[in-house]
Amino acid sequence: MKDIDWNAMSAPWLKAEALLESAHQTVLDGLLHRARLKAGQRVLDIGCGTGASLLAAAELVGPEGLVVGVDIAPPLAARAKERVPENVTVLVGDAGTLSHDRSFDAVISLFGTMFFADTQSAFTTIRKAIDPGTPFVFSAWAPPPRNPWFGIPRASVEAQVGALPRPDPQAPGPFRFANADTTIKEIGLAGWDVEVETESLVLRTDRNAESLADMHLILAEALLLKDHDISEADRAFIWNNLRDGFGELAGGDAVEVPAEIHFFTATASN
Repeated sequence: MKDIDWNAMSAPWLKAEALLESAHQTVLDGLLHRARLKAGQRVLDIGCGTGASLLAAAELVGPEGLVVGVDIAPPLAARAKERVPENVTVLVGDAGTLSHDRSFDAVISLFGTMFFADTQSAFTTIRKAIDPGTPFVFSAWAPPPRNPWFGIPRASVEAQVGALPRPDPQAPGPFRFANADTTIKEIGLAGWDVEVETESLVLRTDRNAESLADMHLILAEALLLKDHDISEADRAFIWNNLRDGFGELAGGDAVEVPAEIHFFTATASN
């Protein structure tokens, strides 16, 4: 993850915090359902972002429990620190290289594991922080064609600027673990027994299509368009495409975007 400017990349996420948390709530619910956190447990949260998963985990383990969140982006970690209760600690750093000096009962990650520069090395490091048999539950996106949350923005941008380079599926990024079979094998080499459940669900927001267009334009300029010099006319065209694309998924006061998510449960082997 060292080649990514996480300070710069944090800005659009902070602007979109509320909408992203709303959309990801069903994924977080699925993650915590599988993690089965209990009162008094010690939990490590990898890639905790602005803290939604920390807050949820802290509520489940209660005041007698402990939650430690790690995020590589200082601005996101700073935002998380503003929100969390006393039994939550937020650390800034790469969870794949940090030396964890405590034992945890469970590890979770909401879309936080796909950006490691060296997956095997990172998962080996994490395994050293926990006892054998400890579960690590993490979510990842299934392939792009099954996730219009990404497909609509890409199509909206490409309609104006032309075809964009396709990301390397083996490089750090949101679809690094889209191939579940490959992921299971790779993480298995780091000393984990891995199972996966792939679930079709809905990313639901209580915002309208215009709000989603606003948010995705911000994200597109930071990601898909970071190497393009676009005009206001380009922005307006892309925004209209985004509004129309997400508008097709709107009903009433909400937009419901179908998604396919991998939920991995990795157990530290002996």
